[in-house]
Amino acid sequence: MSAEQDILRRKIPMSLFAVAAIVTIVNLIGPSTAKIVDCVLYVIIPGIPMVLSVLYVKRIGFAGMHGKAWLAFSIAVTSSFIAEQMWMIYDKILHVDPWPSEADFFYFSFYVFFAIFSVFYIKPFAKSVNAKKITISALVSLAIFMPTAISLASFEKSQWDARGFDIIMGVSYPIADSIIMVPTMIAIMLFFEGKVGFLWTAIFVGILCFVVADMLFLMEEIDSAYDIGHPIDIGYFWAYVLFAFGVYHNMKYFEKPKARFSNPNDLR
Repeated sequence: MSAEQDILRRKIPMSLFAVAAIVTIVNLIGPSTAKIVDCVLYVIIPGIPMVLSVLYVKRIGFAGMHGKAWLAFSIAVTSSFIAEQMWMIYDKILHVDPWPSEADFFYFSFYVFFAIFSVFYIKPFAKSVNAKKITISALVSLAIFMPTAISLASFEKSQWDARGFDIIMGVSYPIADSIIMVPTMIAIMLFFEGKVGFLWTAIFVGILCFVVADMLFLMEEIDSAYDIGHPIDIGYFWAYVLFAFGVYHNMKYFEKPKARFSNPNDLR
């Protein structure tokens, strides 16, 4: 491991702690302060991986699996950034309930393009992806969806009649989470086998944070208990921070514009 990689690895926990500390402190100060600070953070933190990924794609182009993978990732984080801004505009400026809204289109776009990114990422390691890894990933994915399935079974007909569309939209997110967890778990298992580096895997650990935050968000939103400034947002911020570190590491690793995914070792 290079000295620069070691520095980045040490900066990750520091950054995650700083974000969690900020959100916790402003919540202790009061809800109004938490909302203001969260709105600022939702512009800055998701914006960093978006800008880095766009710059990276501009440098390497769209050729090869490397270019296609990062184009998909760039579109994914850009979609997520747009969705976050739309949510805040609806909620804090227009004072309209942002869930469900047009922002959901961009949130779902994030899942679609991240899944595409994951496929391009894992493809060079196809020989290392065996039935055991796929089974474990599928079981984890199923476990993530089980609480939602149980919740669905508990809804009464009157609830479906009153909030049927909201419930369907709410279920869509755990389904999307469970789908992208399959390649995420495979990537993390590849990391533990030494196939990929820690900083590369930071992006997939970020997805774990995203999925957990989604699960908590939906539990709160169904009860109308969520608002911008909620401590749940720490999970989303952590995801974006990890995305940023993953992109930055890859930008530094592939300094030469001609670098491509020529073999699996290039992904380390």
